[in-house]
Amino acid sequence: MKYNRIILITLLVMCVTVRSQKKKITVLANDKKEIGTNIISETAILATEYLFAERVSEFQIDTLSNHIDLQLRGLSKNGKWLDNKGYTLRYDAENQKVLWSEKVNYQLENIEQFEGITLRTKAGKTFCIDNDTGEELWEIKNSILFVDRTKKIALGYRLASSNKDPEILEGIDLRNGNILWERFITREYGWDDIYRIDESNLMIVAGGVHKLNISDGTGWDYHTKTGKKDYTSSAVGTGLGIVAGLLTGTYAASTGHDLVRDVRSNVIEDSLNIYFASNEYFVKLGEKGSIRWQIKLPDDKTSKSQIFKKEEELLMVNKGFAYMGYRKLDVGMPFIASFDSETGQQKYLIEVGEEKNDNINGIDLDGNNLLLLFPNRVSKFNMENGQIIESSPFSEVGFGGLNNFIGEHVFIENNSKYISLPKVDIAKHYVLTNKNKILVLDSELKPEDEIDTNQVYLYYLKWKDYSFLTRDNSTMVIDGKGQKVAEITVNKNSRLIGNKLYSISDKSLSIIDLNQIIDTEP
Repeated sequence: MKYNRIILITLLVMCVTVRSQKKKITVLANDKKEIGTNIISETAILATEYLFAERVSEFQIDTLSNHIDLQLRGLSKNGKWLDNKGYTLRYDAENQKVLWSEKVNYQLENIEQFEGITLRTKAGKTFCIDNDTGEELWEIKNSILFVDRTKKIALGYRLASSNKDPEILEGIDLRNGNILWERFITREYGWDDIYRIDESNLMIVAGGVHKLNISDGTGWDYHTKTGKKDYTSSAVGTGLGIVAGLLTGTYAASTGHDLVRDVRSNVIEDSLNIYFASNEYFVKLGEKGSIRWQIKLPDDKTSKSQIFKKEEELLMVNKGFAYMGYRKLDVGMPFIASFDSETGQQKYLIEVGEEKNDNINGIDLDGNNLLLLFPNRVSKFNMENGQIIESSPFSEVGFGGLNNFIGEHVFIENNSKYISLPKVDIAKHYVLTNKNKILVLDSELKPEDEIDTNQVYLYYLKWKDYSFLTRDNSTMVIDGKGQKVAEITVNKNSRLIGNKLYSISDKSLSIIDLNQIIDTEP
């Protein structure tokens, strides 16, 4: 393998005096840094690198102006925690200069940009900042929860100390700070989810389900309990942890420490209906949120759940846990239940826990059977009648606790190609343990092999026909056939904008033109 070595490196040094803190921000620009290799052509992949005086913690790109917002934020002496204070600066990459910088206490405030609009939140207030100077343009007594970048409209609630109802959600015009509309949407149990239905409408899961037109605030509401207050329970852990979250795609989000949250299911939709389970009910909603049917659930047993629709049947898996902040709590009782999707008639509801704190950590479908992963066993159930078919116990001392089934974004090398691990053999099941091992289970749920998590790759990005897989803070690029075509020294936090990849590492930001990895013959 041969490499095209770059000998001449151009360094441009810029010094800018910050308007408020009088701090000089120095940036070194290296436009010919070798950051990887095109394996097909055996040529070096180059990046433009920007070096800063302090560690770069986060960054955002304003694609309208090609400006970069960066957080310069160090680590504690033991390297485990982020410093509370640092700097946020706005950098003009095209003209290679710092436009402005602000000292920030990240425990109390934050600065973010949204396609040409920069917002600073502090003490429940939001300030709009001039992109080029950092000067404040307007302010509102409102904390922003969501921003529609295209329409330039934000969603947020007023400060509790204001004279407005703290449960009134406001639509805010980010061009001037004006309030466009108001609507009651509870935040009693926090916001569990928000996603886009179409160009104009959002679905918000917060104390129920709400459809919202972001331009005028109109829409329908279904109100129900999705949390529990004054709940006494023992913590069973702090969630799945970083490794488990990456490998399984499961994360916990914090919304506060004064209530149990996430006592609800996912939302599923067909062409005409919406299905949702809460602390109280399993419901089928029709047009404009009308209730087609509503089935009372045992609220002393409900917790975080997942629902599936299979032909005319609805299956509910109640997991037996929920969250208080980041803490995973033993809540309710794990059970499985089946309902007729047309009438809501309950076919069965069967408790599946064998002991206290017997949570369901993973769910998988195997034909007409349901696989449930508990901390110390894998059990198979018949979805038609809810009866157990078989169960395979695992010693937590020998194997470790069972965390979840492996997701399809986990890749492994197989016969000189890279393939999603669950697709290597669809008859097998792949389970992550808290000892960072992946158990390979046969069709009878018996362990036949182990894979160390250090051997696998995580898929995190798609560009044209190429997939980007990461391991050990480096990235391997594969083509549509699973063949390796390039290697780049970037991590999974890299971001793609157009044909350019942006990546941070310690005190540097690198920008890579991905056209350098296009499959070409040497």
